[in-house]
Amino acid sequence: MAGTAGTQSIFTRVPARRSRGEVRRASVGCCALANDTNVLGLLYTTDAAIETMKRQGSGHLVNISSVAGRKVTRDSSGVYAGSKFAVGAISEGLRQELLEDNIRVTIVEPGAVETELADHITDEDARQSLGGLLNLEILQAEDIANAIVYAVTQPERVSVNEILIRPTQQPV
Repeated sequence: MAGTAGTQSIFTRVPARRSRGEVRRASVGCCALANDTNVLGLLYTTDAAIETMKRQGSGHLVNISSVAGRKVTRDSSGVYAGSKFAVGAISEGLRQELLEDNIRVTIVEPGAVETELADHITDEDARQSLGGLLNLEILQAEDIANAIVYAVTQPERVSVNEILIRPTQQPV
């Protein structure tokens, strides 16, 4: 997608796999799926985008993580959070590695957003723990899109490295 400064902006939206529930009750397969999707998927798509950006002399990677990538709570899954912590570490590593190539990296860490993600949670205790969040006025996809537009439309001298965005009433 052409950005306002004539550079290619790549929005890396790795589909989130959320296996909520206790780590000790998580299956190895579920853990592998979360890691394959949230970490390896990010690496594969990023690798492909970087080569194009290097050839054109600039670009902008936007990686979507989660507020869970900053803080693990008892209600959340340590497996999911771990994969999102990895997204943060990878994004910061890329930011440092790509400075000289004029490629900016932004990580967006949303809190509760209206998506179908909750529909895929099979652990009943985990579903019930979400109940309080679902009663909040949660973020809409447009809120996240607006944050991304803000990051990618800044002058080249500005690099918005992180955006943590939550519903006003979300406690964690």
